[in-house]
Amino acid sequence: MTKLSIIIINYNSSQLLKSCLNSIRENPPDSPYEVIVSDNGSQDDSLDMIKSEFPQVKLIENQENLGFSKATNKEIDASSGEYMFVLNTDIIMLDSTLNSLIDFMDSHPEVGIVGPQLTNPDGKPQPCARPFPTRTHLMLGRRSLLIYVPYFKKKSASLRTISDKPIEVDTVAGGAIMLRRKALGDVGKFDERFFLYMEDVDICRRLKQAGWKIIYNPEIKIIHHWEGTTSRYRRRSFLKHHISIYKYFQKYEPGFLKNLPLALGLIVHYIVWTLVSLFEKKSPPKNIENGSWE
Repeated sequence: MTKLSIIIINYNSSQLLKSCLNSIRENPPDSPYEVIVSDNGSQDDSLDMIKSEFPQVKLIENQENLGFSKATNKEIDASSGEYMFVLNTDIIMLDSTLNSLIDFMDSHPEVGIVGPQLTNPDGKPQPCARPFPTRTHLMLGRRSLLIYVPYFKKKSASLRTISDKPIEVDTVAGGAIMLRRKALGDVGKFDERFFLYMEDVDICRRLKQAGWKIIYNPEIKIIHHWEGTTSRYRRRSFLKHHISIYKYFQKYEPGFLKNLPLALGLIVHYIVWTLVSLFEKKSPPKNIENGSWE
């Protein structure tokens, strides 16, 4: 049986995908593994690049952009690994990453998901874990205008877990998460109502409700090019994020009138953010220093 299935979603990210696949080829696990790429109708040279340079990769060619959840579920159905490592294309594997993740899951059968420490290319850590979102948390997100006020900036930073040892958390960063197939068998695959964003939070919540542990392990590191996958589609991605936030609260706290203020707030926030984004460059990599979110 295949020990590990590495699952990657691609959408017009040929160069990032090539770097990611190269890093896997250069730093493979000792256990049997497979790599599966689900391409969401890319118009760049992604398909030709995979076929010519990585013929061993299992390629799923979607004719349109299916979104993250649906494309990932197709890969899960096509995979055979005991563990599934779901990656964004903007991830670079380090020499011990895959073996360390497999060893950790083998040693902790109660864990449904483990997330490594994502770092900038210079080694500085990125935020990787946080509690399940509440309406209050939404006002303290990293794109909230409130965090320009020192008090709210500090509150926002407190939501993001900083630890130097493995700890149990509510959610881990969706850019690189290892899932146990047995755990997914208990709760089902990714919820396809989430086109992009919040699907990782949702799967963590369902697994935790089913009794599985979600672990953030900063001792295992991986490089993440901040917003590398979505930077060219910032406004479209941000819109999808807002829609997914609304769907998330409708799923767990349903009610049109109850969530009407949330919907209006998300609309206003998206409009304001869009206007502000006209005058700024793409988001730089984020650092965590001395417990602050900068």
